[in-house]
Amino acid sequence: TLQVAVGTTRQPISGSKKHTASRDATTTVLIHSLLHEKPSIRQLAASLAFNLSMWSIQPRVSTSFTHSYLSKWAPTYGEAQLGAVRGSEDGDEEEVEWLCELLSAIASALEAEDPECSDEKARAMSLQVIVRLMASLANLLYAAPLDVINTARALDIDRAADSKVKASNLGPEASRIKGLAEEIKALVKTE
Repeated sequence: TLQVAVGTTRQPISGSKKHTASRDATTTVLIHSLLHEKPSIRQLAASLAFNLSMWSIQPRVSTSFTHSYLSKWAPTYGEAQLGAVRGSEDGDEEEVEWLCELLSAIASALEAEDPECSDEKARAMSLQVIVRLMASLANLLYAAPLDVINTARALDIDRAADSKVKASNLGPEASRIKGLAEEIKALVKTE
């Protein structure tokens, strides 16, 4: 089920951004999988989280702007429409609620992910999970409504991201993790 969800979420849903039954089911699968004991399941769940975060960013941007760090992770996003989204009082309440739910689940999974494993294969998988989760958080926060930013602040997401930078052996993922942590901190601090 998780592999199917990852495969079917690679491209954004066309049409309305309204809450759907398929989004409910996909979110439920994600939440249950992010904290799974098997690293391979968490790795798939982190991929699903990233795909969902890419869906979430589409309504908030147009097509000509390349976002700084995230351009390395995803296609060109588009020119930010910050005024129309952030702080808007007539925002889609269901969408904001869904974004906050994703943010909370991904933040919990990031905090639980331990890159200090003794098993080399598990450590490598854990580092990949951390990178995907942090990229997902950055996507969710980019041009997000103020309610989402405030939720991120309440969850202390920038501290959680920073804690992963301080892990002792990040190997080849060190620069990505550091860059994503900086991006998350900057996005949480924006007004």
